[in-house]
Amino acid sequence: MGPLSGFNRLRIGGLRIISRQTHAKEILLEYANHRDVIYELSREILASKQSP
Repeated sequence: MGPLSGFNRLRIGGLRIISRQTHAKEILLEYANHRDVIYELSREILASKQSP
């Protein structure tokens, strides 16, 4: 299991939407932005989680 397991992603044009299912009938929108912004932020978040 990777650090992003449990999250779903959806691409609509130049946008990327990150979400996760919290209950059987509920989906929580975590973040939505342009794809290049999403990728940069996800690299920063993953790097900060790996730091002591």
